[in-house]
This record gives sequence, structure tokens and C-alpha cells, in this order.
Amino acid sequence: MKKTVQIKIDGKEKTIYFDIRRLAKLEQDIGTSILGVFRGGVVQKANINFTVAGLRNGLTENISVDEAFDTIEACCNAGSDIDEINSKLIEAILETGLFTPKKEEKNAVDETKQG
Repeated sequence: MKKTVQIKIDGKEKTIYFDIRRLAKLEQDIGTSILGVFRGGVVQKANINFTVAGLRNGLTENISVDEAFDTIEACCNAGSDIDEINSKLIEAILETGLFTPKKEEKNAVDETKQG
């Protein structure tokens, strides 16, 4: 659960990172479970409130609600849009491995087949 995602904000690379505690806080802030956001394989509740809460809880630097709104506006003014921000947040959430089955490494050896 230590994979990070990079996002460009105001011309600077910032890091998004979620762990179980950050995800719990995100769920608390948006008032629903992460699974509720991803219900049916489609992101249904990735609205502005999700984006604000995602930035506040996912960026490795602490930011206020107002700073999160300013960040969204700065990204949009620079030619990005809220969907791009949300896609980075969702990517970081999925990188935790909590919501997707663990992929086996290609070179992993099946110990049950060893003689």
C-alpha cells in the first residue's frame, strides 16, 4: 500500500498517496464508502466534494478545504479538468490494493508444485 501517483498542480509535481487511515478519513468526509463511489465498476459519486476530500486526504502535504478548492481552480485554469484530477485520485485509491485483487508476479514460483 505504498504506491504513489503524481499529479501536476500549478506547474509542480505533487504526490497523491492513500493508506487505510487516509481512506477512512476520505470516506468520512464524503459520507459514503469507497465501494459506494465505485459501485458497479463505474465511478458514480466523483463530484466536486469527492475531489476536495480526495485532495485533502490524498496529497502528501496537508491542505485546507479552501486550498483544495484553489487547487482545483488552478488545475482547471491550466487546461486540466476535474475529471483528470479525479482520475488521479481514483488511480491512487486503486494503487492501495484494497479494492482490487492482488496480481501475481510473473516470475512467482508456485511452491505447491515444487518437488
